[in-house]
Amino acid sequence: MNSSIVFHSADPEAIQSGYTAFDNCDFVINVGEGRSLVRNSVRLVGDLQINSTGTTRTLGEIYMDYRIGAHAMLDSLQVTFGGPGGGVKQNTQNYARWVSMTTAAEQSQADMLNASNQVELRAPNQLSVERYADGESSGSTQNIISNLDFALKPNCILNKMVGDHLPFEKSGEIRLTINLAKNTQIRTSWLYQLSRIINTTPSIYQKAGAIHGCVLCHQAQPLVYMEDVGRHNAVDKVAGWMRASQTLGANKILYTTGRLTSEMVIKCALMGIPVLASRSGFTAWGVELAGQVGLTLIGRMRGQRFQCLAGQERLVYDADLSGEDEGRKHRRKSAQ
Repeated sequence: MNSSIVFHSADPEAIQSGYTAFDNCDFVINVGEGRSLVRNSVRLVGDLQINSTGTTRTLGEIYMDYRIGAHAMLDSLQVTFGGPGGGVKQNTQNYARWVSMTTAAEQSQADMLNASNQVELRAPNQLSVERYADGESSGSTQNIISNLDFALKPNCILNKMVGDHLPFEKSGEIRLTINLAKNTQIRTSWLYQLSRIINTTPSIYQKAGAIHGCVLCHQAQPLVYMEDVGRHNAVDKVAGWMRASQTLGANKILYTTGRLTSEMVIKCALMGIPVLASRSGFTAWGVELAGQVGLTLIGRMRGQRFQCLAGQERLVYDADLSGEDEGRKHRRKSAQ
């Protein structure tokens, strides 16, 4: 029986000239009937461009952990099969952190200097990877543009499958979705718009009171609104909606009417959502945990006022504050 290996390439769907933080890239892998995908054969190949001004380090906003290299550019990864018994087979949030936890212990300095790790932009120490990005031009007063070719093997089930190959008859068309990290920007204009939209949306609370609401948002647009007598139940309903609709948490905002407790922070982090906001207050442990997991925590969000006690670096103050503040009739009772 003869066998042959055929190399396939797939461009992102709706390909763009460039991709920035939290853009989605979808790749469709279709090896064809009668063929199989070979284990550990999937690579993501691209060109990394890092820009900066002045004498600041070019990695200033993009922290590339030297242990995982180009993997640090991915925020989440999803694998979906289109064949019999298909659906989402993998949904990894906080991808870079997971790669760091699962591979750092296996790496030595000698390992990091081999050819595979070099194309993944891994390095023996942090200084080396910083020089990659700096282009040895840290003293320049001009814009620094560093272009780095990379090729990484995503830590996914396609490369870690049991057995040597995956027949097309089992997988069907395979969709690999990656969401690029990081540096979520939260514009204050989005927060003010969301506050107005959410508080004027017809709800059970407006009719009966004594109930909590939870809203999943993208920028200034609410995606789904869930209510329940308990704030934890309302969050769980949003998590279920995300699972059912295959919605990723990256670049989303989770708004809740309840207090920003440690439990709420943990739920939000596990859902892969980088921003948690509320019109209510904070707890000390909630703020501490948000700082540890890199979550932006926004509380007391009422009209054109809010407090941010964690992840302030994501905020962009772009709103015009000359307009009217939130009207009293649109406030919840807790805010009056």
